[in-house]
Amino acid sequence: MGIRVFFGSPRWEMNGVNTFHAALARELCKGGVDARLLFTRPAEPENGFPLPAGTPHCRLGTRRREGWVLRWRRLSRFLAHNSPCVYLPGYDEEFSCAASLLPDAVAVVAAVHSDEPVHLDHAARIAPFANRVVAVSALLARKTTGLLPGHSGRVACIPCGVTPPPAAARSEGRPLSLVWAGRMETRQKRVMDLAETAFLLAENGVPFRLTLYGDGPDKDALADRLAPLRARGLVDIRPPEAPHVLAEAFARHDVLLLPSAFEGLPLVLLEAMAAGCVPVAARADSGVPEAVSHGENGLLVPVGDPAAMAGAVLHLDADREALARMGKNARETVADRFSLSRAAAAYRDLFAEVLEEAASGRFVRPGGPVVPPPSIRFSPGPWGVAQKNRFLQSAKSLVLGLAGRP
Repeated sequence: MGIRVFFGSPRWEMNGVNTFHAALARELCKGGVDARLLFTRPAEPENGFPLPAGTPHCRLGTRRREGWVLRWRRLSRFLAHNSPCVYLPGYDEEFSCAASLLPDAVAVVAAVHSDEPVHLDHAARIAPFANRVVAVSALLARKTTGLLPGHSGRVACIPCGVTPPPAAARSEGRPLSLVWAGRMETRQKRVMDLAETAFLLAENGVPFRLTLYGDGPDKDALADRLAPLRARGLVDIRPPEAPHVLAEAFARHDVLLLPSAFEGLPLVLLEAMAAGCVPVAARADSGVPEAVSHGENGLLVPVGDPAAMAGAVLHLDADREALARMGKNARETVADRFSLSRAAAAYRDLFAEVLEEAASGRFVRPGGPVVPPPSIRFSPGPWGVAQKNRFLQSAKSLVLGLAGRP
């Protein structure tokens, strides 16, 4: 029997994890793996971005008024029915906490996609029941290993991957074309640093055009701050775009700005580099320095330093030969180390390994209670305490029942 894989997700929405898993599922299918996205929440209207063509997917069939215990039972029965198989919950923490319910024939592969407490906490909660925990960068692998005493042998590092588009010719002599794409918020993405960088470039007389793609809680504040530059035609703020549209946009731009305070291994970084767009990125404690070598395929600046970011752009504007060289090296970096085919091969080997371990009895999943994530909340006060106790007791009963215990 071939390998069967389910990538869990609450729903289809644009984010790095969904985008990567959709591309990975399509690539795995080319190699004979039965890989699908598994949407666990009740069906909802699309958020403006339909699934990419050719992406295999299925739905769990949950209902809107269905309680969590019944939803976990539905997930466990679905996966057990499709076993032997591999389940990758992604960021679907409300369903992944049911990992302890699953039979050994369902291999669980957790993942850490970002150096953010919520992602690390998610991995720590399901690690005792997971066959492997995959980190997308070497730094995250080290951090994850440190958080999981007793499970370090199950931590693997598999970077994300993208498919490089055909090389695009960039015209010389035009204003430097800058781009950014993502969630417009300050705590992680530091989007206001983009505004300060743009103002510094304008004050220094650097001819440039900056295009921002995205949405988020700080979009209005960012738009207000950039209003003078938008009026001059130097900055354009556009809504989020589908991955294939962004790939085309990156191929038309010279420089990607990435001021994030923390990341995992950003898919947008790899997509831009694959298109020959040179990254000017904050040297965050993340996977970014693992992909960007300063002066070779991009430039790194301190976190929270718009002046340094503007200085790096100024350097690239003044030295177009260096810009072209770094763009070529960026493409080669992705092709050599971060291609989608390379990532798919690594995952395929991992899936075969964990399924063999389960089939041979070398991995036996321990029993244990369901530990709900913070997003599953109960009412405050005595009524909420009683509700929570009944909830956890029913979850425990479900665990014992599926384990065949008295």
